[in-house]
Amino acid sequence: MTFLNPTYLWLSLGILIPIAIHLWSRRKVVTVKVGSTQLLQESEPKRTSTVRLNELWLLVLRVLTVLLITLLLASPRTTDTSARMSLVYLIEPSLLNNDHVKRLLNETPAEEVKVLMDGFPNAEGYSPGKRENEIPEYWQLAQKMNALPADSIIVITEGFVSGIKGKRPYGANHVNWTVLPSGDTQNQLLEVALARDTLTILTLVSDADGLYVESEEQSKNSIDVKSNKTADSVFINGVLMPLRTPEPIMVLMRYHDSLMQERHYLSAALKAVAKLMNRPLILDENPGQDSVDATYDLSIWLGDPPEQNLSVKQLIFNSSTLANGLIEPTIDKNVYVLTSRLNNENVFSEHLAEQLYIVLNLRKDMEEKILDNDKRVATKDELRPHRTDPPMATDTAGLVDPFTWLWGLLFLMIALERVLAKYRKQ
Repeated sequence: MTFLNPTYLWLSLGILIPIAIHLWSRRKVVTVKVGSTQLLQESEPKRTSTVRLNELWLLVLRVLTVLLITLLLASPRTTDTSARMSLVYLIEPSLLNNDHVKRLLNETPAEEVKVLMDGFPNAEGYSPGKRENEIPEYWQLAQKMNALPADSIIVITEGFVSGIKGKRPYGANHVNWTVLPSGDTQNQLLEVALARDTLTILTLVSDADGLYVESEEQSKNSIDVKSNKTADSVFINGVLMPLRTPEPIMVLMRYHDSLMQERHYLSAALKAVAKLMNRPLILDENPGQDSVDATYDLSIWLGDPPEQNLSVKQLIFNSSTLANGLIEPTIDKNVYVLTSRLNNENVFSEHLAEQLYIVLNLRKDMEEKILDNDKRVATKDELRPHRTDPPMATDTAGLVDPFTWLWGLLFLMIALERVLAKYRKQ
C-alpha cells in the first residue's frame, strides 16, 4: 500500500486518547452508602464479564474510528494487480479489415489491439456486425482513454468530420492520433422527385476532400427509366427508389399596413426558397383570418403576435438593437424572431432567403441521409483534442483508490460506536 500524504500517519497516535480514557474510567471507584444490604443480591460473574466485554468492544470501535480517519487523510493507494501495457493500439471498426492495418499489427500482441468504440473491447474475436461502418464519436472517446492501463496509446482512425461532435476536449499527451483515410468515394442516391413528366435524381457524392449533391434530370418516358408495377417507384442503377412528388410550401402571413415593406421582402425570399427546392409556394396573406391550420409549414406575424399557442413554426417581428442576427431562435424551438426592419442592404448581407430555408427545415430527412454518408476527413490537427497532462502523475499510475469504501467503513464504525455507547451510557 502507498500513501499520497504519509505525513498524516502521525495522527494514528490519536488512538492513545480513547485507550487512556478507557483505563482512567476503570480506575474510578464510586462509593454508594446504603442502610442495609439485606435486600441486595450478589451479581453473577457472567454478567460482570459481559459488562467488561462490552466496554472492550467500545474501546476497539473508537480506536478503529481514529485509524480510519487517519487513513483517509493519508490517501492510501493499493497497487493494481492488472498488467499495465507499454503500448495500446485503438483501431476504428471500419479499419479492422484494412490490409495496411493488418500488416502493421501482424506481430503485435493481441491484448494490445483494441477497438475504437465505447468500452474499448479487444480486436481479437470482435464481431462488428452492423456496427462495422458506424463512425465513432472521437472526442467523447478521447476523454475515456486515460482509463486504459497503457503508457502510450496510438489511435488509428479514418478521422471522419461527422465523428467530431461537441466542444474540443482535453486529451492526455500519451495519446497519438494517426489518420488513415480509405480514399474511397461515396455515391449515394438521395431521392427521385417527379414534376410533371420530368424526373430529378439527386445523388450525394462524398470523399475525403468534400461533399456535394449532383442533380440530374431525365424524362419519365425515357427508355432508361423502368418503373415498378404500381408506378410509384423507379429503378436507378439497379436500386428501387420511391418517387417523390413535390409538396407545396404552406406559409401563413399576417401583417399590419405599417410593415408592408417587410411583407414584400419576405414574400420574395419565400419564392426564392420555393424555386430552389423546386416546390410550389402557397402563401396565405388573408389579414382577416384568425384560425391557423396545423398544415402550415410556417406562420409569419408582422404586427400583433398570435393570441393562442400554435403547433406550427412562427416568425414574429420584434425589433431589437441588441440582436446578433436578422432572424434568431427563442427558448421555444417553434418560435423565431425577426429582429430588424428589412431593407435592400440587410436582406442581402444577412441572407434572408437562406435563413428562411433554415427556419423551414423542410428537408430534415435529406440532411440525415447526408450526414450518414458524409465521408469528409479531418486532418490530424483538426481531430486531435487539446493537449494536457494525464489526470494522475506517472508515479501513481497503476494505483487503485479505495477512498469510497473507506468512507463507508468509517460511517459504519461511527454508527456502531454511537449505538454501543448509548447502550453502555458512555
